[in-house]
Amino acid sequence: MLPGMYKEQTVATVIHKDEQAFVALNGRWEAIVAQSADLTFFACRPWHRCWWRAVGRHQRNHSLHVLEFVEVGTGASVGIIPLMRVREAHGDVLRSHSYPYADYFDVLVAPDSEQACAKAFAEHLRALAGSIVEVELHSVRRLSPTYRMLTDSAIFPHVRVEPSRPCPIVDLGDEKALEKATGKRTTRLKSNRLRRLGKVEVRHIETAEDIGREHERFVALHTARWGENPEAVGLFTDPSVLRFFAELNARLPRDGLLLLSTLSLDGAPIAMYYGFQMRGHYYYYRSCFDLDYAHLSPGHILLESLLCHCVDKGLTTFDFLRGDYAYKSRYSCKDVENVDLMIGIL
Repeated sequence: MLPGMYKEQTVATVIHKDEQAFVALNGRWEAIVAQSADLTFFACRPWHRCWWRAVGRHQRNHSLHVLEFVEVGTGASVGIIPLMRVREAHGDVLRSHSYPYADYFDVLVAPDSEQACAKAFAEHLRALAGSIVEVELHSVRRLSPTYRMLTDSAIFPHVRVEPSRPCPIVDLGDEKALEKATGKRTTRLKSNRLRRLGKVEVRHIETAEDIGREHERFVALHTARWGENPEAVGLFTDPSVLRFFAELNARLPRDGLLLLSTLSLDGAPIAMYYGFQMRGHYYYYRSCFDLDYAHLSPGHILLESLLCHCVDKGLTTFDFLRGDYAYKSRYSCKDVENVDLMIGIL
């Protein structure tokens, strides 16, 4: 080959449909994550493994359909698209794995392999024509490599882009944004009033042992706060949600991915936040507070402490994730725009 000429990469598609093959992907999955600079927590291997074990495998109309792209010649894994096949009334669809539990969806691709993987994915979908009616990929960041890869009209001519819920964030390196989030006078005043009621303690917990001890109290407080809300999702009254969090609590602390924050009064929790941390980002996944203390805003008191804790740990971004709540806009400085990608199969 002459200097300066480019040899087009060729990849083969491997479909992983059973759990044993899915588990065997561990090392190759983690190797691609290590090579990819722009991925969210919800692309990490432990998240997907925990979700399938606790939720996906128990749903009768769900089956694994994880695609691995392997470079022809070297045998190296250069891409993974985590999908599941779901039986719907109008036909089978391929859907982003762990939906709707995940707040973002990412395709995992090694550097310089995006186009080859995109072409292989498109070819795979053409082969499924007649057995799959559509591909649904939810909560794709508009500025992500996944969006750019899957909206290339030359490769995917029948993709629809639909709006999805944005995720407000705080740039922890922006002094003005941080001051807006942590310098609220009303929160300081309510914190002082709370301290006059008894002993106030804030803890940010990362070890499996400590999280395990606090988990029952978190479940009880979350259920008391959200159990009667008809719009609430992911409640602990659902056995699959309980299984899922048990899996997360057992697995994520090994890699330092989990952070449970608590605000207690005389030893009893009155606000708790359950979130993830990865690559300088904190992901605010579940929150709850004691309604008996709502007039003192314990959630806001804990939130400001958590933001300061993230700064002290050297994190750069605080992501509130999905959820249309007014308080998020009062703390955040901008939104991550998300879309749903619906890829037609002809």
